[in-house]
Amino acid sequence: MTATHPQPTAIPGRFVWLLPLQRAHLSALFLAIGHPVIFAGGYGGGASVYRDTEEAFTGWAVTYFCWDDCNPSAVFLVGGPRDGELPATTVTDPCSSAPTLPHRVPCQDRTTGTLRICPSLLIPPLSS
Repeated sequence: MTATHPQPTAIPGRFVWLLPLQRAHLSALFLAIGHPVIFAGGYGGGASVYRDTEEAFTGWAVTYFCWDDCNPSAVFLVGGPRDGELPATTVTDPCSSAPTLPHRVPCQDRTTGTLRICPSLLIPPLSS
């Protein structure tokens, strides 16, 4: 059987809802993760790629996420006082055959055993 890339789709959950990441989400994502401490911890390539304005962050994010060959997802909170907030992003299909970039790490495709390159995963801590 030939594997096919899944179509981006919403994945509802009890506490979070994953929606396909869209460029329209990047403003909210900047508010959530556009902080030096996130990048100092290694996200996105480390402190050297941190961008301190929404415009610069958006320019970086458009090139960082694998929009076409992965399924980047926006994580939205469900319920509670922060219902609907976007605190993080993740990748639902993390393996990509794209060239090695600073924000990607080797992984092994579970289906074929092929070594591929995977974007990093971000789930930052929620601040109060």
